[in-house]
Amino acid sequence: MSEPGRASGSRSAVAWVRAAALAAGLGAAVLSAGFLLGWPIATGMWPVSVTPITYTFLSAYVLGSVAALMWVAVTGEIAALRGIGLTTAVAYGSMAVLLVGMLGGRPEVVINVVAAIGLCLGGILALVFGLRQPVRDRWLTPGLLRVACLVVAVLLLILGVPLLLWMPDVMPWTLDLDSGALIGCLFLGSAAYFAYGALRPAWPNAAGPLAALLAYDVVLTPPLVAHSDRAAATRDRPRPVHRGSRLDRGHGRLRLPGRQTHARGDHVRTVTTRVNVV
Repeated sequence: MSEPGRASGSRSAVAWVRAAALAAGLGAAVLSAGFLLGWPIATGMWPVSVTPITYTFLSAYVLGSVAALMWVAVTGEIAALRGIGLTTAVAYGSMAVLLVGMLGGRPEVVINVVAAIGLCLGGILALVFGLRQPVRDRWLTPGLLRVACLVVAVLLLILGVPLLLWMPDVMPWTLDLDSGALIGCLFLGSAAYFAYGALRPAWPNAAGPLAALLAYDVVLTPPLVAHSDRAAATRDRPRPVHRGSRLDRGHGRLRLPGRQTHARGDHVRTVTTRVNVV
């Protein structure tokens, strides 16, 4: 093929990829809004029943994917599909394995298994296709941003691995162990995304995960801070606990032996009563 023909084919491929990234990003944006607003059609896609704060987390995660896809759509940097494909393949490949393990007691999860396998295969195709594309933007990622990507990858592993091992109390809100393990898969995929951006210093490899992180923080940080404040207020509220009993008879009152405990935060005061007949 002649050089003009090759150039025309390349421009056509870029146009198609940008259109596909735009369409996928818009679809993911609708899904993110569905998780955030509690639309049944969106929340029903998650195989485990969870609390509203978890749906907010899922909304933030999906919006991070929207940011990465939109960056490809706007810039036309097809090589950035490498990182998107990698995170998708790792996250949903590991999730498919976990979901297969749930099939014994919950046959309805088969739909989620098929969806996870499909997303994993799509991620692999995007990764392979991206690896075959040249990097258009040759600007190197600044060293500080590469270190930041590496730090985020490590933090994601610190959170994700215990969740994958079904360890409790990893996240700062109540989370079912099965749902926690599935979220651990998402963290594992995100860790791969940030590690790739840190180890491959071309700017397109880091721009996607950094844009995703910004979108994730914008959605999740305010509700998470509010949740933490409510939890702290509940924990510090006085909680009187009564032990023992009282018996009133006629003009007299019999106070049986007992204990009354007043709790405020970490300070506890206990009063012991004795038998008194009034």
